[in-house]
Amino acid sequence: MREHEAACPDCAAEAAAWGGLGSISEGGKDVDAAMVEKVLQQVRAHPPQDNVRPLRPARASHAMIWTVGVGVLAVAASVLLFLRSSTTREARLEDKVAARVTLASAGAGIDGKDASAGQELAQGATLRTGKGTACFRMAPGARACLSRGGELRVEEAYSSHGRVSLARGKLAVSFESQAPGGSFAVSMPSTTVTAVGTKFTVEVAAQNQPPTVRVLDGKVSMTVQTRVVMVAADEVVEAGEARRVIRDQEKAGDLRLLAVTDVGKADDSAMLEVTSPAQVNAVFVDSLDLGPAPLSVQVAPGDHLVSAEGKQTESVSAKPGSKLSVTLREQVTQPSEGVPETSASGGPAEVVPTAAELLQQARALRAGGRLGESAEAYRKLLRAWPRSAEARAATVSLGDVLLSLGDNAGALRMFDGYLGSGGGALAQEAKYGRIRAFRASGRSAEERQAIEQFLADYPSSVQARTLQSRLTDLGGSPR
Repeated sequence: MREHEAACPDCAAEAAAWGGLGSISEGGKDVDAAMVEKVLQQVRAHPPQDNVRPLRPARASHAMIWTVGVGVLAVAASVLLFLRSSTTREARLEDKVAARVTLASAGAGIDGKDASAGQELAQGATLRTGKGTACFRMAPGARACLSRGGELRVEEAYSSHGRVSLARGKLAVSFESQAPGGSFAVSMPSTTVTAVGTKFTVEVAAQNQPPTVRVLDGKVSMTVQTRVVMVAADEVVEAGEARRVIRDQEKAGDLRLLAVTDVGKADDSAMLEVTSPAQVNAVFVDSLDLGPAPLSVQVAPGDHLVSAEGKQTESVSAKPGSKLSVTLREQVTQPSEGVPETSASGGPAEVVPTAAELLQQARALRAGGRLGESAEAYRKLLRAWPRSAEARAATVSLGDVLLSLGDNAGALRMFDGYLGSGGGALAQEAKYGRIRAFRASGRSAEERQAIEQFLADYPSSVQARTLQSRLTDLGGSPR
């Protein structure tokens, strides 16, 4: 081969061009005009004819050099066109996958029109929340919620990666990549935040203002101009890149918004529409504040409690693919606790149990092994006294009972609802309940993540040793 190149200037020039382009990665993904030009400059700087034995008189050398140069350029151009077309074909093979709205409360809109759960949020679409809240799912595993007064635009929506630009407001993101090398990013002028398997919030107070980034779990990569920094769990990076530890109040608020990202998480979700004849500023579904009515939301199959301040609490049972409607009506005025009502006939009506009495009743039924009746008593408490301290405690207790009854999804909703609405004294029990629910459901990856978080929060708890052993079985590293 070398002897042939020595006798053929055109072949030597072509070999030089191909040799220079040989370092380009497979598939030509990294090729561009600048790279090809660099190869050509190298060939021009060391022309092949200098190393070729002359087969003709010297008077033909100038014509030969010109011919070789044209040949090299033609070959290089052909290579560039081939690689570019190959790369373009490869890019075209990746499907655009529109994001899908999972929650839209009053005021949320897409491109100036009212949004609704289940609606596509395509590449190039603009989402605004007004006085409401909106959540969406986006490939390859991102779930996000935009708080009131927010605005964002979908810049890229592909099966392997997604990107939105945030103009203003707070965006809470939970990202668990479902594709090898998948990514999700939030971009702003001069700053891009890329998820690395994590939960975080990005907040822009006003358009073109520097963002505040808070990481609740995992880490994110933050690119400011050309500089890249990593932000870890419980860290905050504010305007001017000042770094500090997250405050408890900030964390609680972000966790409440992140909890809402779980709505519509199930692939077999149902549609729930909530309306009210009068103004309702906060609709609660399983203790999660979803924003003002009217709203539409995708919910997991199972039983759900829908409530609002001053409204009657409604119970709905969702089936995969079903569509449910709830109208929140004025709550019937409750009499003083323990005081009998007066019936329409003027006689005494049934005494309305107090929250404490209902809680005591539910606990007694549970202690007696009557779990089904106990669950119904807890639900009755949540319906009758949704704002009471007893109802807060009952949420976790009901989760435990449902777990014993084999309703793992319902139990998980109770635990998540308690933690998502601010947590409290029973946070440890609720987090441990989540672990048990994941294990009972066979969701090993989520169980492992929940165990790691539990051990980080409660390293000296009575459950720690058992969970360490379980974490090892799941392939995690003991803490």
